[in-house]
Amino acid sequence: MRALAHYLFAAVVTVFYGGRVCPFINQLTLAQWAQFVLAAFALGYCLRRFVIEPLVGHSPVAGRVFLRARAELALFLLLGLALAASNTLVLGFPLLASGGKVVLGCVILGAFAAADLALEEERKIARLLEQTSQELPVGENMFPLTRQFSLAAAFVLFAVVLVVFLILVRDFQWVQGVEHGSLQLPLRAVLVELSFVLAVALAEILNLIASFSRNLRLAFANENGALTRVAQGNLNSRAVVSSNNEFGLMASYTNRMISALEERTRDLASAQVREEKSKLLAGLSASLSKYLSPQIVHSLLTGEKGTELVTQRKKLTVFFSDIKDFTKTTEDMQPEDLSDLLNSYFTEMSAIALLYGATIDKFIGDAMLMFFGDPETKGVQQDAEACVRMAVAMQRRMKTLQDEWRARGYNKPFHMRIGINTGYCNVGNFGSADRMDYTIIGGEVNLAARLEAQAEPDGILISADTFSLVRDIVEAEERPKLTAKGIEREVIPYAVTGSYDEEPGNADHIRREFAGLRIIADLGKVNAGDRGEIIEGLEELLARLRRGPAGRPE
Repeated sequence: MRALAHYLFAAVVTVFYGGRVCPFINQLTLAQWAQFVLAAFALGYCLRRFVIEPLVGHSPVAGRVFLRARAELALFLLLGLALAASNTLVLGFPLLASGGKVVLGCVILGAFAAADLALEEERKIARLLEQTSQELPVGENMFPLTRQFSLAAAFVLFAVVLVVFLILVRDFQWVQGVEHGSLQLPLRAVLVELSFVLAVALAEILNLIASFSRNLRLAFANENGALTRVAQGNLNSRAVVSSNNEFGLMASYTNRMISALEERTRDLASAQVREEKSKLLAGLSASLSKYLSPQIVHSLLTGEKGTELVTQRKKLTVFFSDIKDFTKTTEDMQPEDLSDLLNSYFTEMSAIALLYGATIDKFIGDAMLMFFGDPETKGVQQDAEACVRMAVAMQRRMKTLQDEWRARGYNKPFHMRIGINTGYCNVGNFGSADRMDYTIIGGEVNLAARLEAQAEPDGILISADTFSLVRDIVEAEERPKLTAKGIEREVIPYAVTGSYDEEPGNADHIRREFAGLRIIADLGKVNAGDRGEIIEGLEELLARLRRGPAGRPE
């Protein structure tokens, strides 16, 4: 409709004004001149409808605005040339004197129409891109609004000045040719002509300003709408990038900002989900750790261990303990007191076990089953040493607990027995597909239980296999041989009588280890008669250390 209005407006202006200012055309009647003009503009509109529209419609979106402006201006120029040619060929009018003015008028009117229709094309593109969620490329060959306004203002000023100048020149020539008499009529004609031209120019300028304003209003609404939706929390919103000017560039940067904000929000949401999962897993791990050993819980949560009924054969150090004469000791106790005492005992022992890295298998009444070497291991010897150190630490703690229990009125405090054995066991998931237990089985486990049963109250009894691994850290005495179910070999047990590790608060125990040198001393057991020889031997050792290897000085 806008194009049709431009063509009708241009046809009316050409009919009335062309017939007025052209000294040859005004020889025709208004109806005769109108026939030529309307026929030319009707033909031009048909060309626009069936040639220009498909051409622009099938062209790339990024270049449609400029293609529209050039095509519309070219068509108006063609119309002007067609009218000028028809004036010369059909009516016999001079080409320059008559056709030049018609061509100039069509070009000026076409420029206004081309600018307005190009702005309308920009609005169509904006609506199309909004529906399809596409963006025009922005940055290269940018056509800023400041340049558009400057070119439009320069064109309007040039066109108006040019037309007014031509009118004045022609009218001055006409007035000079008027016979002597009153100039009132010629001056009135000049004013009417100028008023008509200025009115036409003002109408075109106002229409162009309105068209620019609509585009600016649309650009502001697009940008403001996108930012408003983002402020309301809708990060799926995007600004329409429909022009290669400042607003298009601003819309492009807005979309980048929204995308970055969306990505950041996604990252924060993911981090929050991860944090919530981490808290959930931490809570679950803490809860499970009260039922399973922390090492097993960690292995399950990290996927190192599965829930299949699978076992493996590994060399482990097995710890077994119970309370000597538990039933007899607790027969006079109330159930509440017994639960409190037993739970405090297990709590203290479990804390020590976790400190040394034991895998707590289960509590069986007053007994505890633990092992070293699965699911984490530091090596067979290191696992055995950790187990024995743990047992020594437990018995030390039991001494202080016994004093505490006596102070609380328990006249028969618990006395713990410990048995330790090192050997190959089957470890893994045992049970059914619906209910299983991560535990150990085998004759070596039974041997640890048998050693515990033979141990003295507050004592630690270890197998020969374990003693061979820990002889550097503990003192032990050999005990009579024993047999155990499932174990064909003779078992030689050893009772731990002391530890070479430094005890907290005990200055008599000294242990130092270096590459090529190990010092283990219990000064409380040194005889007075041996001290001289010990000092002499240590001084000789110091002298040799100072000289260096093979007598060579350092």
